Amino acid sequence: MEDITLKLEGQEIDARALQEGLGALLDMLKSVGEEGDSAPVLSGLEIGSAIATLSAEQAQVNVINDGLDALQAGGSLPDAWNERTLEGVRVLHKTLQRQGVSGVSLSTDTSTVAIDTNLIKTLDEIAEGYRQVLGTITGRLYRYSNRNTPEASIEDENTGRAVKLSLPSELSELAISLLDKRVTARGFIRVNPWTNRYVSMSVRGLAMRSSNVGSVTSLEGARGLLKGLTPDGLDSVEIIRRQRDEIA
Repeated sequence: MEDITLKLEGQEIDARALQEGLGALLDMLKSVGEEGDSAPVLSGLEIGSAIATLSAEQAQVNVINDGLDALQAGGSLPDAWNERTLEGVRVLHKTLQRQGVSGVSLSTDTSTVAIDTNLIKTLDEIAEGYRQVLGTITGRLYRYSNRNTPEASIEDENTGRAVKLSLPSELSELAISLLDKRVTARGFIRVNPWTNRYVSMSVRGLAMRSSNVGSVTSLEGARGLLKGLTPDGLDSVEIIRRQRDEIA
């Protein structure tokens, strides 16, 4: 077993902050654990500043520790982490909103990492732009909206899941005409780094398809499908870099 310590700095700390912080840490450990792992044990508790130490499986503590070190260094999302682990870090950070809490950190024998605004900013930036691919999604187009920018959803026929589409203004009329029809959307797909599920697409082309898999109904329906997707002289890495800059 290995110790990991949650420290809430401050005075007259709202008791709910400790409750929420311990809950978040337990969720993080569980999210990277294996079936049959021993439950974490409370091995230390101090008052003043609230300091709580949990003894957990060494592998769990190491994964959390290595992941926090990677985030602090501004590197990449840890491979062994998942969405629950990330959410645990965010919940820890939210304890700063509780009365009396002036700082939050997690410590092991090898390092101490502050769960501060800079860490959360790094986490969100890496998670948001972690992986984009050029590709296509085929399925039923529905739920068009133009409140701020043109958007729609497509029901991916390969997974049955809805994927949000961000549309350029020049494809708005075409999208409206294709609602509730089988279409293929082409563009930059944002992919969940752990589940590999498609989250959203920045659309660069839209085409209506027949009920027969692989058939485009007409060349007119394929308007914008290829045009402007791969500008001359740019490889896919440069295209995706520019796309991220546009989103930012």
